[in-house]
Amino acid sequence: MGKIRFMANAKGETMIELIEFNKGEKVQIKGLVMSYLSDENLETIRDLAINLGYTPSEIITQQPKPKYFTVLDPDGIMVEFTSFS
Repeated sequence: MGKIRFMANAKGETMIELIEFNKGEKVQIKGLVMSYLSDENLETIRDLAINLGYTPSEIITQQPKPKYFTVLDPDGIMVEFTSFS
């Protein structure tokens, strides 16, 4: 048994599926970052991650890179959400 969480910008759009199983093999990939570009407001996405029980970073603005935040999935893989808006 485990938990599955879905995140999407809006209903019907592409979703990210975050899976955590209590038993079973864990993914072990060092240095992997999955990055997603969003047209949605990053504060909204970050709030959704918090409401789902995750602890995302603060939103980072560091030129020349666009603003972004990161969050660890249940296997410890870094997921980065980026927006140009």
